[in-house]
Amino acid sequence: MVLNDLEKEMLNTMNPAAMETQLGDRINRLEREFQSTEQTGTGSAQAIAHGLGVEPRIVIISFSSIPDGGATYTYTKGTANVNVTATTGAKYFVYAKA
Repeated sequence: MVLNDLEKEMLNTMNPAAMETQLGDRINRLEREFQSTEQTGTGSAQAIAHGLGVEPRIVIISFSSIPDGGATYTYTKGTANVNVTATTGAKYFVYAKA
């Protein structure tokens, strides 16, 4: 069997140990999740530290109690915090997944 240059290059870059490390890193990244304790909205931005070390791919804000008149929220996400602004008195949880 004769290999062309591209096939030789592909074989040389297929280091099993490196592939295992990359796969392990990917699995660890995919398994990182965060769930906050119950938070209470103040009407101002609140920084909720998630500890994921990276910006979450998915963020879910789930209300557990809504005051009379309803509730709204906005959020931004970063590598350290999910910043949530929720209606004063609204209770909520933050879920984040890397």
